[in-house]
Amino acid sequence: MRETIVQTERIVRCDGNAKPASLILVRRFIGAISSITVDGTALEASDYEIDRGAGLLRRLCGSSFVDWPQGTTVVSYTAGFVEIPGALKRAAVTVLREQASADSRDPSLKSLRQKTDGLSETEWGYWVNSAAGGTSSAISGPASAMLDPYRYWTV
Repeated sequence: MRETIVQTERIVRCDGNAKPASLILVRRFIGAISSITVDGTALEASDYEIDRGAGLLRRLCGSSFVDWPQGTTVVSYTAGFVEIPGALKRAAVTVLREQASADSRDPSLKSLRQKTDGLSETEWGYWVNSAAGGTSSAISGPASAMLDPYRYWTV
């Protein structure tokens, strides 16, 4: 879902060394920038560069990146999706399919081997509620990988 955001950043340099090269917008997947003002003065589109997927806004002077100046910067923009991306839809279908499969079998069963009259042998391995790395998760590794580009990572 797409939304309109008005974000205000007050940039203060107390020690002379704090120089933000990028403003981190509170939302990612930027649709359009409506306006950017620095202390009430509007910027032109040529005065900044946006990384729409990461939600990072960088100030330009000509073709060079410069630090954002001290003062109040107000950014008005839209972010989100008009339509749900295909990868998110596929991840949801994958999770639902895995859940339906898990509901129809013994949840403690990790694998099953079946022999047919000594002629052939078939083995099924099941995902047992553990993501890569052994951490417990309600989402399998394949579904989790589809969601990775849309996650907000924190450090």
